[in-house]
Amino acid sequence: MGVKMIEKIKSFFAQSLSGIMILFFIYAEIAGIYHSSNKHPDDGSMAYYIPPFGWYRAIELWWHDDFADVDWKKRIDIDKKAIYYYLSNPINQTLHPQEYEALCKRIQSYPEKQKNYLKNFAKYNIEFDNSVKLDMISYIKENKIIRTQERMISNKTKNLQEKVKYYFTREEYNEFQKGIEKGWKALDEVLENYPSLDYEKFEANLEENVKKDLSSSKQVFKDVFNKSLSF
Repeated sequence: MGVKMIEKIKSFFAQSLSGIMILFFIYAEIAGIYHSSNKHPDDGSMAYYIPPFGWYRAIELWWHDDFADVDWKKRIDIDKKAIYYYLSNPINQTLHPQEYEALCKRIQSYPEKQKNYLKNFAKYNIEFDNSVKLDMISYIKENKIIRTQERMISNKTKNLQEKVKYYFTREEYNEFQKGIEKGWKALDEVLENYPSLDYEKFEANLEENVKKDLSSSKQVFKDVFNKSLSF
């Protein structure tokens, strides 16, 4: 290989390396400023005025963890309460639309582990709530024939209750149980105080409401997790 050829090769590599370095610094400056502004707003402006700081941010974005400082136990506890709040009554979405939208966006950005935990929490609560209401309808059907005080608790409801229990503290679960008991007592009062009740109409109205509640809960699930719930 001649001397001229060697010199051409050296020149080619030198020019290539120079071009790569120029592209790197252009990328580093733009990416560093963008990343600093979006992920490090407290000191993000430094990337504008101190180029090496911007270059560092451009490299740091490759290992940046949005959730590095998150107290997951506290965050998940807050999110569970928020999800339960919106599941409990569809009107809450319209009362607090911005908070609801923020909750959905936040949870959809979570790591899979935390997202799946909240997803199961919501899923089991929706299934349990629906199962309890279907038990109440069965209870009404039984009372059309003969008045009974025996609750119609299905095995499905009992199994789901155990799953739901896992996601609550003892105090929370006690309050949860009180809410269910209030529902049963309210139903008993209706059956006791209105002996001439039109069972067919009452049952039909209740079934319609149960369908609407389930549909609303499934919509919340879809909004929060961007995934449809089918059962």
